Amino acid sequence: GQSERPGGQAINPTNALWGVPQPMIDNVGTQAPNSAVAAIDPDFQPASEWKFSLGATYELDAGMIGLGFLGDGYRFDLDYLRGVTNNAATIVNTGLVRIGTSPDGSPLYKRADRSDPDCLNPATAPTGACAARTADDLLLTNAGEGGETNVYSIALSNGIEDWGIDWSVAYAHIDAKDTRSMTSSVAGSNFGSIAVSDINNPDQSKTNFLIPNRFTTNISWENEWFEDFTTRVSLFGEHYQSRPYSYTFAGGGTVDTFGDNNEGLHLLYVPTGPTDPNVIFCGAPGVTSPLCNTSATNTTQLVFQTQAFFDWADSVGLERGAQTGRNEFEGGWNNKFDLKLEQEFPTGFGKGTAFVVVENLGNLLNDEWGVLYETPFPQRVGVVEIDRNAATNQFVYRRLATPNIDDPVDGVSFWTVKVGATWGF
Repeated sequence: GQSERPGGQAINPTNALWGVPQPMIDNVGTQAPNSAVAAIDPDFQPASEWKFSLGATYELDAGMIGLGFLGDGYRFDLDYLRGVTNNAATIVNTGLVRIGTSPDGSPLYKRADRSDPDCLNPATAPTGACAARTADDLLLTNAGEGGETNVYSIALSNGIEDWGIDWSVAYAHIDAKDTRSMTSSVAGSNFGSIAVSDINNPDQSKTNFLIPNRFTTNISWENEWFEDFTTRVSLFGEHYQSRPYSYTFAGGGTVDTFGDNNEGLHLLYVPTGPTDPNVIFCGAPGVTSPLCNTSATNTTQLVFQTQAFFDWADSVGLERGAQTGRNEFEGGWNNKFDLKLEQEFPTGFGKGTAFVVVENLGNLLNDEWGVLYETPFPQRVGVVEIDRNAATNQFVYRRLATPNIDDPVDGVSFWTVKVGATWGF
């Protein structure tokens, strides 16, 4: 039968169909407190946003500017939208204590166990007997700097009434920034979803959600093939730039390079050249280091493809002797067209409408058209596998990865056809 703990909590001694099984309660109660933590700052404030908009519309008769052959009825729309985010949310790891600076200027951290009294004082935690932490202590809190968005758009529209045609073309440019893009639904994923220089204090940069430029066009035609029942055909197209991306390190070798166990989040440092004093290149003349071993159990030395790396870095315009920027690099361009056919019909108690919608018409016509290419989520491109020589505070470039800039995006790169009907009475 069912019993209750003090306070009314249900206990289920045998299975998990209801209540909390007693073995689970006992297991939690007897374990050492070393699990990961996801908490909310008691002073956390929900985000809010100020939005400001300004728009103008102008109707133009082409004859007024000596282009009468183009007709009249043109409409121009200009719009500007600005958004400013207050109390933007962020995730920090409260178990990280800064212990120094890496060769590219990024912080070096230690994962401190705050349950150890020697780790409670941030000023002394990096030294002495402060124990290391093996799990994350993540805190949802407010960022010191919020986000901002600026949207600029222009549209031109007109129609040919005698032919039942309406058309429009438009362009929009968006500049949107945030500190942590908060791309996911849980603390750990949000913490590790962006490229960073300082994992606990990311700078305001282009958001992961940015579509910087988009051109759109829409053309529709309608006619009454049957009296009082309209036939409509609409074609909507867009030519747009995919989201920006960052060049980062591609993970680490045998040591925790930055002390946060997240080498793959850190923005790529591009050395000044093969003799950069901040970097040891595995396989370079005179370089022999355990950090260049292929693995902890295999002492074969790696050979970093130094010339190939610099050739690639120069070809994509990376600045030498500097760290790359978050979402600094622009994505490629994509095209997509959607077609909708509608036909009104009598129902005996009103009008109904049958419709066919073809999403991504181009992909239906040719399987190489309408495919969306984008840098894989979360828009980070790993380039170099690294370690760090703690004695000399130098990066160790172990091997060169294969940067993956564009992948087809599943789910939106295929055509779909929807058939349906609506009716009113």
